Order: sequence, then structure tokens, then C-alpha cells
Amino acid sequence: MPANITTLKNVLSLKNDFDLFVFDVFGVLWDGSRLYENAAAHLAALKQAGKKVVILSNGTERVEAMEKSQSARGLEKGVHYDRIFSSGELAYRCFSADRRRLKYYVYGIKEAALFAGSRYVEVSEPAAADFVFIGIPKVRREGKAVNVLTVEPFKRELRKFAAQGLTLICANPDLRAYVGGYDEPVVCQGSLARYYEEVGGETEYFGKPYPEMFVAALEGYEDIAPERILMVGDTLETDILGAASLGLKTALTTSGISYKNMTDEGEFDDLRAYMKDLRIEADYLLEAV
Repeated sequence: MPANITTLKNVLSLKNDFDLFVFDVFGVLWDGSRLYENAAAHLAALKQAGKKVVILSNGTERVEAMEKSQSARGLEKGVHYDRIFSSGELAYRCFSADRRRLKYYVYGIKEAALFAGSRYVEVSEPAAADFVFIGIPKVRREGKAVNVLTVEPFKRELRKFAAQGLTLICANPDLRAYVGGYDEPVVCQGSLARYYEEVGGETEYFGKPYPEMFVAALEGYEDIAPERILMVGDTLETDILGAASLGLKTALTTSGISYKNMTDEGEFDDLRAYMKDLRIEADYLLEAV
């Protein structure tokens, strides 16, 4: 990244520099409760200018469900974007293609759609499983499943799984994300997977920053040179690192998870210095989409 990188007002400043734009969802298009101001208008403007637009999420919804979710938020396929792809869809593809009859245990909120069409068999006890799949990490309070802000409630069970030698499958590598009703980002599956590794457990991932996620999302766009593709994200370790590893250009929003991480850590007050310290540097900074 150039040392003199400037912060651009929004993505339309880069409209003429790229042919394909890839957008993360949470922290980029969606703040957890609503679309960011002008997000829909700017995506539509890119489409009207003849650009290709892909929405790429580490969420565990499958594509059809994601399209419905985005429509409810005001983003329509064909108007605002060309394609949606998710880590959940990638996991589904892999599970359904595997002809082994593996047994799995779900830890967290169940996501049955990812196992539809597979030969896998769900079991009710981890001791009978070949692997553990991390569902959405929530806890029960007053009869309701609610999000939490730390991995603490899950540590005891995760240590048990590790002691049994079970592989943990994570279809959302994000550590935290903003969701409605919370001022702080809540724990995602990636936080549980990271802790699992810390206690000696084996993990496998679907999603950003892993190359398979980007390759699958960009199928059919092989004629577009990597340097003409821009990934817009809010998280250095997933959005920016993953895209840059494939030679794509990257833009980091100046709000969202990486900005929150920087302020929480307290050592830096400038994203340029923070990126340099992490050795994950975006090509552009954006105030907003």
C-alpha cells in the first residue's frame, strides 16, 4: 500500500478504476440494523455504469436465503448486484459432494440447510460424532437464544471436544460482527474456532480469507484481471487479507470491525499505522460505501 494513501469519501470515487466490485455485508453495507446511508444508491450506480457487483459474506445462510434477506433490506438482484455468495453456500457444496456417511454434532444454533442433500448423519452426542459443526453461537436467557460479547460461555464445552480429538468445522471465520440491538460487535463462530485452536483442537474453515471462497464467488469472471477487481471490506484479517492473497485490490472502510479493534487495543489512532503494524495493508481507505 502506498505510504501516502488518502481516504476516499465513497466507492464511487473508484468507479472508473475497476470492472468488478466485491462487497462484504456486515460493517460495509449493513450496520446490524439497517443499510448504511447511500449503500443501495451507490451499488445501483455501479450497476448502471456497467460494473459487475458481487456481495460476498462469511454468513452461513445459503444463496437463496441471502437473496431474500438482502431484498428485505432493500438490495435487489439485478438492480444492486449480480451475484451473492456465502461461506454457508461453500460449506453446503462441499458437504453435499462428500459421499462419506459421516456423523456430525451441532454446537450452537442449528443450520439444517447446510446439510441438505449430504450423506452426513446428525447425532445428539459429541462422543458419537466424527466432527463438530459450530452453529451460531448463542446462549439461552429467559427461554430465548441471545448473542453474547465474549467466548467465555463456550470454553468449557470446547475444551471437552478438543479432549475427545474432534475436528471442529467453522463456516463463518469472522471473530465478531455487528448485529441489531447491540452497540458492541457480538461473538461469531470464528472466535470459538480460534479458542479451539488455542486449546489444541483441530479446525477446518469455509469462508474469507481462504482462497476457495473467493475462487467460488468469482466463477465466470475469469476474464477480468485481478487488478481490475476491488474487494471492499471492514475487516483486515478476512476481507482484505483474503482478497490481497489472490492479487485483488482492496479497500477498507474507516468504520467497522478493524476500526473497532484498533480503538479497543488503544495503541494506534490511525488506520494506516494499524495496518502497517499488522502487515495487512489495504490499497484504499473509504469513509463509506
